[in-house]
Amino acid sequence: MVARALHRQGLGLTLAGRREDALRALAGTLPGTNIRRVDFTEAKSGDALEGVRVVVNCAGPSSDGALAVVDAAIRARAHYIDVTGERSFVHRLHGTRDAAAASAGVIVAPGFAGKGALGDWATSLIVERKRHGERGIRPRVSIAYAHTSEGFVRPSAASALSAASEGFLRMRETTSAPLRRAFKFPSPFGHGDALRVPGVEDLSVHRHVDAEHVHTYISIDPGRAFNALWVAAILASVPLMSVLAGAMRSNSGRSALRAGPDPVLGGPPSFAVSVEVSDPLETTSISIVAPDAYTVTSEILALGVERLLDVPAGLAGVLAPAQIVPAEDGLRALEERRALLVLTPRNPQR
Repeated sequence: MVARALHRQGLGLTLAGRREDALRALAGTLPGTNIRRVDFTEAKSGDALEGVRVVVNCAGPSSDGALAVVDAAIRARAHYIDVTGERSFVHRLHGTRDAAAASAGVIVAPGFAGKGALGDWATSLIVERKRHGERGIRPRVSIAYAHTSEGFVRPSAASALSAASEGFLRMRETTSAPLRRAFKFPSPFGHGDALRVPGVEDLSVHRHVDAEHVHTYISIDPGRAFNALWVAAILASVPLMSVLAGAMRSNSGRSALRAGPDPVLGGPPSFAVSVEVSDPLETTSISIVAPDAYTVTSEILALGVERLLDVPAGLAGVLAPAQIVPAEDGLRALEERRALLVLTPRNPQR
């Protein structure tokens, strides 16, 4: 989907991956597209990214080898952008690759996905419009994503294992934010509970907003009866997370993950975002609804690549989505492409 979105923009593409047969099959549907067989290990070589202006990484889990791709991009003086949702990986990028990218004059842009960029942009949009923080009070940010159970993004087995090892729920974090809280999501969703999870927005928003804290949540089927069942099942399994992670590392666990159903694309919208920015004086909310998480992610990446091909002089380093594409510009462009709908912020609660 990402390759097709980029091809529609008329960009010259080289598809890279481990399986040459799969690369050829996709390239055959995209006239003018080249292929290059490469994997994470080979990306360390000096010529792996020769002639490349932007590297778009859709492979995962990022913690297993994406740093090699980032380093190869920096050496080749190519911009890097990906769809990662792994907070630990993004934290490592900020801490260890920011200076190298800035020195090379390139941008490293992690988290350009439905879960990542949309929360970052929506937060930035609220802060810019409502001028939160100008009174000397640091705002608090809550970002919640909703999926229908039919449209839930089924991660690869490796990505699921990575999430399990990091911890699905940040139980050890000392914070005033609740593990479970209710959000009002736009139609076709409704009011439902969401659970706090590790999110890349916890890091990206702090790059451009002086927030007191940023917390990320996820909800399945808010407004449906299944929502309560899902929340209860996850909370009940928290004490067993280490056991579940071990089970998923087994051969049978990997097979079960691979055999899971693919998300249903098409039909009613299956993905939404609800963002709240608050301080002691007011709370402002904004909602976004999209056809599905995959479609909006492919368009977000295409938009990011377009900006990286025409990046302003002096902009470099490991950056958040809103630092690369201004929130208003990004959301408006995605609306024009019919990839999402931004709903008017509700009246602030004073």
